[in-house]
Amino acid sequence: SKPESTTIDSTSKVLWSHCFRRPDRQPGRPLPGVPRHTGADSRSFHHSHIQGQTSLDLALTESTYSPDNYDASLCTGPESGSCRVAWAAYGPKGSRVFTRYFDGGALLPVLPLSPTDRMQTRPLCVPAEDDTRLVWLEKEAQTYSVWTRRADAAALAEPELLTTLPASAKPWELQATLSSDGTLWTCWAQSSRGKSEIRILHRRPDGKSVSF
Repeated sequence: SKPESTTIDSTSKVLWSHCFRRPDRQPGRPLPGVPRHTGADSRSFHHSHIQGQTSLDLALTESTYSPDNYDASLCTGPESGSCRVAWAAYGPKGSRVFTRYFDGGALLPVLPLSPTDRMQTRPLCVPAEDDTRLVWLEKEAQTYSVWTRRADAAALAEPELLTTLPASAKPWELQATLSSDGTLWTCWAQSSRGKSEIRILHRRPDGKSVSF
């Protein structure tokens, strides 16, 4: 039988397709039975059963802030079958970052990562044993800073400032990971005055940070 077709709102550019990477998924290739867009104005997607699995195409961003959503990061959640995604969106107030949790059966509400009106970008999801660590960049005037926040299924903890970069320094390709003792490691390329370098910072569970 033909797969059932579901039309998704054309303003929803980030779609929830799979929580887990398919072992037969090839980079740059669509999932079997899930065709690519057929045209610039086409937003018709399909969901079908593939090898006993269900592919669910759900509107993830729902145009909460803007139809221009990008820079998504995905990680598995602490609950079985769960995952969390973070993404950036460009709208009336500039670039902002958001997150949403899938509990294995339903999508929870979209939450903003930052309470500020500063420019925000490059959100990252880092899986932890009992929750998720979220990391992102903010910019005020010409100064960037790196922030983090814990997240459980339904709520976000208070945001924490990890570091503030030198004025006019520009970060690139922010990365983050957690060690087994709960230390948060972050890394980025940083350019300033014609020179580019790699910076690493780690925040221990006791709140102390070391950078190099």
